[in-house]
Amino acid sequence: NLPWEHVGDLAATSVSVAFIAFLESFAVAKTIAEKEHYEVDARQELLALGLCNIVGSFFRCMPVAGGFGRSAVNYQSGAKSTLASMLTAGTVLMVVLFLTPLFEPLPKAVLGAIIVAAVSTLVDIQEMKHLWKTDRRDLFLLACAFGCTMFVGLLEGILIAAAMSMVLVLQKAVVPHGAVLGQIEDDPPIYRNIDRFPEAKQIDGVLIYRLDAPLFFANADLWRDRMHQLLQEYPKTVSVVLHGGAVAHMDSTGAHAVEGFIKECKRHEREAIFAEFNGPCR
Repeated sequence: NLPWEHVGDLAATSVSVAFIAFLESFAVAKTIAEKEHYEVDARQELLALGLCNIVGSFFRCMPVAGGFGRSAVNYQSGAKSTLASMLTAGTVLMVVLFLTPLFEPLPKAVLGAIIVAAVSTLVDIQEMKHLWKTDRRDLFLLACAFGCTMFVGLLEGILIAAAMSMVLVLQKAVVPHGAVLGQIEDDPPIYRNIDRFPEAKQIDGVLIYRLDAPLFFANADLWRDRMHQLLQEYPKTVSVVLHGGAVAHMDSTGAHAVEGFIKECKRHEREAIFAEFNGPCR
């Protein structure tokens, strides 16, 4: 019987074990699923792990999870169904009951070599090359997660990688991408980023700016500063067109920033025009 006063002491450890168990199980499942071209439902995986651990808790079982090394060995051996797991469990049971003395002198390095050889087949070098060409921030996260897991620990690696991912997400939200648009075709009129399309021509007296992120409290001030900077760069601007096709959400702080910008345009006898904003933002 577990005294209630010890529940709090075990809570943090229990959450950590559950967190690692799910992340490890889903990570290896997703890796194998991508190689075999089928889908994995994270909710279904979490439900299965939860039910297994609930049932096992009544029999004092160890926490259940999908091991990365064991799954890699199983996959490399050509397993295709749950029958392989049943045969593996039966084999392990027979070895534990009758063959343990034969494996007792086996060096741990041999077992480690088997696991490393199996896990190495799941390392996707081509994906790393792809990330180097497309998004080096994701490659940096991958390298940090690998290094921390290898030299610090599994839990530390997961937590550090998750924290760094959150920092990058916040950085993208706080400093969103935006672009000044110019016209590249007349019929029909097509507008593109002037930095990426040098042939794009700006309309005299008209500044078209596209914000590629939600406008909310974290980036509203930066957006207004950016608009002020652009108006200083284009002092002959008469009309400012704000393209909101990529603005999926606008909170009250963002709305106040837009209202303040409209009032400022009126004071300087400029026209503020809004285009392509979706229903919730309007």
